[in-house]
Amino acid sequence: KATTNIPASASAVPGHVTRIARRRARPGQEAAYEALVREMFGQMRASKGFLAADLLPPEAPGGDYQVVINFASEADLAAWDACPARAAIHARMREVAEADYLRAAVAELSRLDPQPGEEERQ
Repeated sequence: KATTNIPASASAVPGHVTRIARRRARPGQEAAYEALVREMFGQMRASKGFLAADLLPPEAPGGDYQVVINFASEADLAAWDACPARAAIHARMREVAEADYLRAAVAELSRLDPQPGEEERQ
């Protein structure tokens, strides 16, 4: 089951930044990991520029969780990264999840499909 916390309007905010992180919970620690991610989302809500977050569970037991977060700007995301609360919760996550994880931040991408009134680009 997905734990969705993304407001419907988050994807419509121009210029926002999305980070996708993948991490694997230690065996038997899945519920603890999910609880810590939800706690982190609560802390993010107090951060300037926070727009939305989502936790996607692994497709199969023992697989990677995906955490998707959206901030209004790269500066707002960088401020969250430097926040002591983030460092503290990530330290706690290391107790229940593998230390190595993959993350990527993606700035808003240009639309591939032209919108009504736009000329098609070739």
